[in-house]
Amino acid sequence: MRALIILAFLLTYCSRSFCQADSEERLKVHLIAKVENEHVFLRWIPGNLKSWYWGISHGYRVIRYTTSDDGGYSTWPISWQVDSKIVLDTLLPYSAEDISSIEDAESDQKDLASGILYEPSFIIDSLIGESGFARAYADQSDRESRFVFGLIAADQNFSIARAFGLGYIDDPYNDGAYYYEVEFLDQVDSTFLGKGGVDVNMYTDYSLRQPGIPQIEQAIDTNILLSWDVSLLESIYGSYNIERSTDSSNFTKINTLPLVSVDQNGNDQSVVYFADDVPGMDSDYYYQVKGVSPFGDEGPASPIVKVRPKPSPKASPPKITNLDIVSDDVNVDWDFPSGEDSLIWGFKIY
Repeated sequence: MRALIILAFLLTYCSRSFCQADSEERLKVHLIAKVENEHVFLRWIPGNLKSWYWGISHGYRVIRYTTSDDGGYSTWPISWQVDSKIVLDTLLPYSAEDISSIEDAESDQKDLASGILYEPSFIIDSLIGESGFARAYADQSDRESRFVFGLIAADQNFSIARAFGLGYIDDPYNDGAYYYEVEFLDQVDSTFLGKGGVDVNMYTDYSLRQPGIPQIEQAIDTNILLSWDVSLLESIYGSYNIERSTDSSNFTKINTLPLVSVDQNGNDQSVVYFADDVPGMDSDYYYQVKGVSPFGDEGPASPIVKVRPKPSPKASPPKITNLDIVSDDVNVDWDFPSGEDSLIWGFKIY
């Protein structure tokens, strides 16, 4: 289970951007927004483990302020004229039955969300032992696993985010300027509370950007290592998908898990790496990258990079086994290791 927890922290965007340890254990929530088809989509992320479980147990309140701003962005509170304040909704996670009825999510996404919220434990008791310390460590690992995998699932599908109580869709009555706020419900000590807020202007362009072209780090035998810089897009994308093609037209996604830029110490990294094992070395391969926003939206593809792997130096050289002179011709026979035949394009004869 510990290995799974480490892997999860390497994978999840929220660990990188929002979930660094907080020594004061403040309740924190981070809110972002997008405008699409005259609707405002809100997504928020609890800033630490304590905030995650408080939100699941007590819920969130979503508030909209209508302002008289002319479209500029500032830090709240500011000198705007607030025309109105409306509590839009109070949200708790879906029930298991409601999660199973989500139409625009895959079955494994719904199963994961339901399991995170309602399964008794992710821990296999027979692997723990009888130590009280081991039991406490396992229980904490279980809590961390639910937290991290919940953030992963929410990032990949907006409906799943709403199932966790981490998303909301608003339909404002005009094309004005708004400020949205999300706060925790129940009795919260304001000393340890951080509310999340975001400015929204209905005229703002929220289109997604194209990632940079992938770089070829290695292309030896059937192993290809690619990288791409994410430093300029870290506020837009939480994870990435990589696609491969053999004709530069028909691409297929080849990563099974979200690709994010987190190292083993939880520090931000500006480069994402992906290692691919291709079928052979007798053709060209084409790659492109697509970013995925925390709303689950996939952005435009990056420029395409073309790769043809090269054979690595062989440990065992060919061995001449026979020479026959026939008239003016010389027939040369040689052997080479049979296990390397797929890695050899041809031979040079001297």
